[in-house]
Amino acid sequence: MQQTLKNFTQQLIKSSLCRQGLFLAAALVSISLVGYHFGTFDQSVHLPFLKAWADPSLYPNDPFIALQKDQFSFFWFFFLPFLKLGVLEPVMFIAHLLATTLFFMAIWELGITLFGEPLAALFAVVSFIFPHTGFVGFPVIEFSLLSRTFVLPFLLFAVNNFLRKRQEFAFLILGVMYNLNLLMTNFVLIIFIISSLIEIRRIGWRKLALSLGLFIAGALPVLIWKIRSGTGLDLSLRPEWFSAITRGALYQIFYLFSKPPFMLLTLGGISGIALFLIARRIFLLNKHDIQLIHFMGALMGILVFQVVTTLWYPLTPIIQMQFSRASLFILVFAYVYFAGYLAKEYLSGKINGGNMILIFGCLILSLSPAIPLIAWLIYRKYPSLFNNRGLAVGAFLAIMTTIYSLGFMAINLWRPGIQIYARPSAWVDVQNWARENTTKDTLFITPPQEVGLYQPDWRVFSERGTIASLYDLFEIALKPDYYKTWKPRFESLAPGALEEFHGNFFENQKITKRAFNGLVREQILAIAAKYNASYLVTEKDNIQNLTMIYENEKYKIYDLKK
Repeated sequence: MQQTLKNFTQQLIKSSLCRQGLFLAAALVSISLVGYHFGTFDQSVHLPFLKAWADPSLYPNDPFIALQKDQFSFFWFFFLPFLKLGVLEPVMFIAHLLATTLFFMAIWELGITLFGEPLAALFAVVSFIFPHTGFVGFPVIEFSLLSRTFVLPFLLFAVNNFLRKRQEFAFLILGVMYNLNLLMTNFVLIIFIISSLIEIRRIGWRKLALSLGLFIAGALPVLIWKIRSGTGLDLSLRPEWFSAITRGALYQIFYLFSKPPFMLLTLGGISGIALFLIARRIFLLNKHDIQLIHFMGALMGILVFQVVTTLWYPLTPIIQMQFSRASLFILVFAYVYFAGYLAKEYLSGKINGGNMILIFGCLILSLSPAIPLIAWLIYRKYPSLFNNRGLAVGAFLAIMTTIYSLGFMAINLWRPGIQIYARPSAWVDVQNWARENTTKDTLFITPPQEVGLYQPDWRVFSERGTIASLYDLFEIALKPDYYKTWKPRFESLAPGALEEFHGNFFENQKITKRAFNGLVREQILAIAAKYNASYLVTEKDNIQNLTMIYENEKYKIYDLKK
């Protein structure tokens, strides 16, 4: 087996075509397993913005759409021509496939740079095919195309160039990526600057200044956009806004040590750090080890900074930065390092047989880094327990994976498969009816809770405005000024719901649904008169004494003007 792997990795080293085939195959398998869904999750915000850029006459009575001007990202502009040509969906899938393929290429290159061993790079690539998550719950490979998923491989290419002493090129890559996603790029920029300052005697001030100059040159378009916007730097404290976004949607982003469900994510993140430290023990003489320590130290410092400011001084720009998202790079570095460790131990014969199947199998198949950490601890405590029990270990891994996969699917947290176009549903159907049977300036009263991981927001396919959505909070976290506009609109739809939120988004959906379904005819007509709404959308069991004009198996639409 070992010789077979060596031959395969040597073939990968020799043949660029074989490597590209590996990366493409890994991407296709990963996308199928993680899932791909069009129009859901964060695309519920970005697709209406994109459609409004393409056709400014859309959503004229929906103030949320005005936030498109402060996105500070050129990413979605590249898709405008394809939207107008009617081929947006397949093009977005191709872009997602390309980004995922490049991600596996970046992981391979990082493995080669760090360890100089193709088996380590191969192990690293394979370890990312299945979904993994750490501190804040966002997987490394996500199930839809977003600017942050697209820039991730390029940021890893920048890391690879930085490690190879090509700092100027690394900073230039960051500058270009800054035009597509500021938040993710900022995290890598921070760790580059910290590492450069620590090693300033070797790097030199002149080289650092040149690198920063190249970064600014690359980032100039979006920097000019931001300066011209006049938004400036808001150094205020906004306790009500901060409370609303954390209790309503982003609790796990800011409170890493709090409620038991979110503590599992934190445990996974800490386990990832432990995997890195375990692996590092055999790479102490690695020429890149010190820089990786700088990177991991900077990332952990960012997390600590987030925790401290959240608890004692939640300054608005710091909250907007959502620093805890930087933990994604902790997860990436931890898995790459631990994969390198396993490859080295396997080649040396120290870990083999059932032990290797157990540890590497857990690394590949488990959502949380806590599982491979536990497997490694069992191996260290009882090294002969699984050594000659490969079949038994394989069966255990299959059963474990089946159980938690079915569990996540049952609670709708995981939906594998590739959905290039909108997944047919009753909710999409009523949106299609609205788009085809009403004018562009029509405003709807819609259930504000009807949006989620795999459920598109009302604006996405209806191309019509709505009063407010619960999912708006994810964008309000970045645009705090809109909170004053959103709050009364949301409270009119779900009276008292906001005060009941306690950090669990899925529970908040139930709270919002209960409040919305409690609206009576007089309240609905008052909302319609206040915001000039023409139609009401409700679930079928929420019967109203109004004129119904359309229904399907789950929803009804009422005409509020009759």
